[in-house]
Amino acid sequence: MTTTLLLHEFRRTRGTVSAVLGGAALVVVAGSLLALTRWPLLATLGAVAAFAAVAALLPVLCLALGVQYWRSAYGRGGYLTHSLPVRGSTIYAVRLLHGLIVSVVSVAVGAALLLLPAAAALAHEAPAGTGAAGYVLETARRGLEVANPLVVAAIAVSIVLATWGGLVCFYFAASLGSGPRLARLGPAGPIVVYLVLYVVLQVLFFLGIVALPYGAHLDGGALRIVPMDLWHAGRTSGVSDPMPLGFLPVAALAGIVLVGWTARAWNRGVSLR
Repeated sequence: MTTTLLLHEFRRTRGTVSAVLGGAALVVVAGSLLALTRWPLLATLGAVAAFAAVAALLPVLCLALGVQYWRSAYGRGGYLTHSLPVRGSTIYAVRLLHGLIVSVVSVAVGAALLLLPAAAALAHEAPAGTGAAGYVLETARRGLEVANPLVVAAIAVSIVLATWGGLVCFYFAASLGSGPRLARLGPAGPIVVYLVLYVVLQVLFFLGIVALPYGAHLDGGALRIVPMDLWHAGRTSGVSDPMPLGFLPVAALAGIVLVGWTARAWNRGVSLR
């Protein structure tokens, strides 16, 4: 049954996922081609559009999947969804698994798309007498030589988990906002819940950073955990400041609570439109 439900999820969302990924790819390719030209204004606009499309890819995909989740679970399609002979929490678990797989694929696609505008930007920096393509390939080779595989893997895993965490938040807002108490608000219910959740999480993240003042810092290509001077970090905006880590335990605990709460709502608090 789990495999059947998972295949259904991919069929149900393939149009949305394909539209978001395909749209981003079109913008990135077109923007990168413009960035390769020598037309000052169009080249700049193309580069900005390409990088913006990559940056917006994951948030837009999370939002689109969240809307699809709400429609299929609490809209008109919800009657069919909740008539299946399985517990609601099982359906929700399959949707979380589907979201994780989509997050991994989307991060990989985003990383591949990012190479195009980055290569276009490097091509303009090629020294006189050096071919643009050769310069880009040589720069990429040198970058791979100095890159720390563990750091790259940590960044990739962090982005995947952040994307999946965004889906967890959207799914929680859709489920709680469609419960018996807020169902009368219609689409506004999930929006209200998400806004409240966003504020609460920001406060909790801040408290976690204060309670655990440590950060991750790149030192010669190695990732190190160092103490943080929160007062000094708050007064400066240098790129060398470590990334705070105190929010990570809060994020993990919040994720567990949100998943458990949403699963409970699937089993007990369903109110269809």
